[in-house]
Amino acid sequence: MENNLHRNIKKETRISVEENELILEKMTQVKTTNFSQYARKMLIDGYVVYQDFSEIKNLIRELNYIGNNINQIAKRVNTNGETLKCDVEELKTEFKFLKKQIHDMLLKNMRKVDEI
Repeated sequence: MENNLHRNIKKETRISVEENELILEKMTQVKTTNFSQYARKMLIDGYVVYQDFSEIKNLIRELNYIGNNINQIAKRVNTNGETLKCDVEELKTEFKFLKKQIHDMLLKNMRKVDEI
């Protein structure tokens, strides 16, 4: 009881049934039944994983750019019945560039996960 005298701030949160089941499973893994003790330990000693999605947003922007180019070429083909070889080559180049960016980003993120 003495330990609780200096713990005079109460924090509350709401969780779903599924989240509760996950928490209980994790508590079982560390062999504890005391939720307050487990929660305190996780809140203080647990680690936070920050996800930076700016690279993904940039890739989506590039993908949208390529999609717009494809739509313009499709419109030209439907209107004139022809396409320019340089348009197709530009799309191939943009696609290869985007594919390399995605590959590099995935490798970088996999290395980060390995470091944890």
